[in-house]
Amino acid sequence: MERSIPPTGSTKHSFSQAPVNGEVTLACSAPTDASSRAGLGLKGVFIYAIKQHPKRNCPSQRRLRKDGPMIVTLIGMSGSGKTYCSRRLAELGFDRICCDERIEEKLRPFLRKGGYKGIEGLARWMGQPHEPRYREREAAYLSAETDVVQEVLDDLQKGAKGSLAIDTTGSVVYAGDKLCRALQAATTVIYLENSPADLSMLFEEYTKNPKPVVWGDSFSRRAEETIEAALARSYGELLQYRRSLYERYAEITLPASLLRKEGTNSRGLLDLLQVRRAG
Repeated sequence: MERSIPPTGSTKHSFSQAPVNGEVTLACSAPTDASSRAGLGLKGVFIYAIKQHPKRNCPSQRRLRKDGPMIVTLIGMSGSGKTYCSRRLAELGFDRICCDERIEEKLRPFLRKGGYKGIEGLARWMGQPHEPRYREREAAYLSAETDVVQEVLDDLQKGAKGSLAIDTTGSVVYAGDKLCRALQAATTVIYLENSPADLSMLFEEYTKNPKPVVWGDSFSRRAEETIEAALARSYGELLQYRRSLYERYAEITLPASLLRKEGTNSRGLLDLLQVRRAG
């Protein structure tokens, strides 16, 4: 996999928490300690961010301001909250695309042969990066994922009929720069960012409830290292490498820890998107 990350000129917005009149909201500054963040009252602060930079040629500002459906793409590691967010938005009337489900559908002929089904079955079929079968199945998975992303873009070209939340996989950034840039141009890309402090939680979740993971070149096993130790170390390296890719395509970055706080709800997420109607 390509490791170099060339600089990009895309505009990004990062948010951290600040109390306003006793209420928790997010301010345009460097992230603070995760333990001090809670809630998702983003509307007013996002409007503030736009007003502070009215002359920036930011694609997301143009899409958030114009009339018409709200179309967002959620990116981030498995376990960051993409599915949670997309389901909350679906409760508010958004159409929802789950890329995991579409990939499974494309790979179903292969899965049926081994009696696999569902996202858990897909993960078992794909296997672990140290297993002989893995590389071939990783390639098949990526091929299916690339097809899914292209189909989503084709549908967007025809015109969205309503607001839409696209729940991508953690490996969507491996679909290639061309397709990721097309998603960036057609939608507002929101990156749910996991901090290094989240690593143990993410890896524990991965070991308990495995999801299909594209490891690329991020897995290696050192001399006398157990498989378990190699997976744990390599998962951290995978998180670090992917962060560069997610940041490359994101226009809005939100700490994933916010979604684990009490008070995160559908309305808070919608507030983030409704700023497109700001004058």
